[in-house]
Amino acid sequence: MKKKIILLISGKGTNAINITNYFQNNNSVEVSLILSNNKNSPIFENIKKYDAPTEFFNLRDFDNQVFEKIKKINPDLIVLAGFLKKSH
Repeated sequence: MKKKIILLISGKGTNAINITNYFQNNNSVEVSLILSNNKNSPIFENIKKYDAPTEFFNLRDFDNQVFEKIKKINPDLIVLAGFLKKSH
């Protein structure tokens, strides 16, 4: 059974792309979801060549919707790959 990883990003997503690329042909690990709170992130275009789903989320929904998505996937690892949540 493959280990599932979820990646959270805020910026351009270069860390997420590198991680996804590293595990692309790995039979033991999969990037199950990439979540970004930056709707203008180039990750949404740049990740298309990989088999990794991406989703935008609004920070207002972070505590509810994002955690529900994470619970459904039940990942083995959550990686903050350049993710930053600023409090105001």
